[in-house]
Amino acid sequence: MDQSSLRDLPYARYFGNDNTPGSCVARCKSKGYPFAAVVNGDDCSCGHSFGRYGRAQDVECEAYRCTAPGYVGCFMDRGSPHRDLLHLKKSYGITPRKCALYCKSKNYRYAGVQAGNECHCGNSFGQHGKVPDVECNYRCIGDNRQNCGSGWRNQIYSTDEYCKNLKKTD
Repeated sequence: MDQSSLRDLPYARYFGNDNTPGSCVARCKSKGYPFAAVVNGDDCSCGHSFGRYGRAQDVECEAYRCTAPGYVGCFMDRGSPHRDLLHLKKSYGITPRKCALYCKSKNYRYAGVQAGNECHCGNSFGQHGKVPDVECNYRCIGDNRQNCGSGWRNQIYSTDEYCKNLKKTD
C-alpha cells in the first residue's frame, strides 16, 4: 500500500511552489473533485470526501494561513501601449507575495509577475488571453523556488486574496 492511499484526499495530487488554496481548489474542481487541500505548502491533493481520520486542531494548520485564494492564472501580455497590467516595477528581489503587496499598496486589484523580475499592477487583466499554467515557468529571481511568469506571460494574483506563508519571510 503506497503512502498516497493513506491520505484523506488521495487523488490528483499536484506538487509545486505555486500551490495556493485557490489554485488547488481550481485544479481539483477542473478534475471533478469537490474537495481540495494544500499539505506542507506545496502538495495539492483532491478527493470526493474527507474526514476519515478525524479533525485536526486548528493550531496544526497554522503554518500556512491564507486570506483567500489568490492565484488567478497565467495570461499573455504584449508590449506598450497594450500591456495587460499597465503599472510596471522591475525588481531583482521579486516574488508573487512581494508583488501582490506592492500592487495592493498602490491600490491595484491585481498583480502579475513576469520574466522572473517584473511586477505588473492593474485593475483588470486578460485582454490577450489565458494560457496554460505551464507557460509561466520562469523562476523568481527573488526566490528560485517559486515561478514568476515568463517572457510575455503574467502569473496573475488578486491583491486582496493572496496566500501568505507564515513560515518564511519575503
